[in-house]
Amino acid sequence: MHTLALLLLAALQTPSAPDGDPAPDFTLADLSGKTVSLSSLKGRKAIVLVFAGIECPRSTAAEARLGDLAKKYDSSELAFYIINSNWSETIEAITERVKKVGFPLPVLKDPQNKVADLFKVDVQPTAVLLDANLRIRYRGLIDDHKSEELVKHAYLRDALEAILAGKSPEPAETKSVGCAIQKLAPQRTSGTVTYSKDVARILNQNCVTCHRQGQVAPFSLETYQKAKAWSQELMNTTRQRSMPPWKPPRLPLAWGALGADVADRRSSH
Repeated sequence: MHTLALLLLAALQTPSAPDGDPAPDFTLADLSGKTVSLSSLKGRKAIVLVFAGIECPRSTAAEARLGDLAKKYDSSELAFYIINSNWSETIEAITERVKKVGFPLPVLKDPQNKVADLFKVDVQPTAVLLDANLRIRYRGLIDDHKSEELVKHAYLRDALEAILAGKSPEPAETKSVGCAIQKLAPQRTSGTVTYSKDVARILNQNCVTCHRQGQVAPFSLETYQKAKAWSQELMNTTRQRSMPPWKPPRLPLAWGALGADVADRRSSH
């Protein structure tokens, strides 16, 4: 078993706002194995690519909205594709999710996150909008809230309408909010930190109460594979102190005994 190492911090360059930059070409397979090349879509009035997964809450919350948005347009004139770049989410698991929720959009699998890297996408969901010449005209949020009834700015819809009207989207870029894409990390064959000796104990003490099958958290952290898949997200949320749920100054009574137990857990790691 390879070591689950805390990934080394790297200074990631923030991609510049799209200004009609040519989109890099790629070829990916959909869930049935049929391949799709971006270059083959040239000439469509617009192409929407959304990098998303099947466990990230922000991604799953957008499924119905994306399906409804696509239905408003002629599929022969516009192209909508979901790109799944999470290494841990298999074609079988994605297919099961698509069937379960009746998701109408085609999903392409990016097995080694090469396309996510080409488009400089690190967060899911992230929408990328291309014009008929395959130039990037918008990148970022689908909209500004996880809950549809609280959405005030439908950024992707507005950008798409602008392109179809021959105008430039404004804004051309927003900062994506969601989960880190589960990218493949270089394997480390040695080190002092190991999953069984160090990481599992921290997760069991601080996370697994909620992050297990049948509990309130959106994904499990009960196994090495799950912890490895969500390692970047674990680091992000721990640095931000948004997870584990640190005890607030006054604990809401509605949390009850379980909430008091969970909220009292603090991580110094």
